[in-house]
Amino acid sequence: MSYVQRSGRNAGLPRYEARLRRRAMIPGCGFLRFRKKLFYPELRRAVIEQDRLYAPEAIVIEDRASGTQLIQDLIGDGLSHVARFSAAGDKIMRLNAETAVIENGFVFVPEEAPWLADYLAELLSFPAGRHDDQVDSTAQALAWARRPGPAAAGMLDYWRRLTHGRRG
Repeated sequence: MSYVQRSGRNAGLPRYEARLRRRAMIPGCGFLRFRKKLFYPELRRAVIEQDRLYAPEAIVIEDRASGTQLIQDLIGDGLSHVARFSAAGDKIMRLNAETAVIENGFVFVPEEAPWLADYLAELLSFPAGRHDDQVDSTAQALAWARRPGPAAAGMLDYWRRLTHGRRG
């Protein structure tokens, strides 16, 4: 799964950060981490390139503002596995909704990675920290992974088996 989120503004022009995590978050649902500040044309090219490199099952894009255009363009480019995601509530509410998944041990991060210190610092300083885009994308990616549907049902079954195995 890939996840793209629109982030911030620069001189009145949209700025984007594509964020993907690979095998760092949820068992059965890998995420690739890619983080760069890109204007729209570069973002579109980067998403297509990451799709070619990693062949994800889904590219999840927040269906808001310019994300809607990105979704339409990527589908027009032939990327049929683009998935729209509509976030509900504010960032604090979205993270609170995912707290149980994190606290119950279903979110994994590598022991070492060049991006890990910044990522954890942002998560641990939320909501008082200077940045929160990785927190928001993490909450939204977790919400997307738990959504109803055939793929999610398989993942939920996996989590249930894992949990029952720990208790048994």
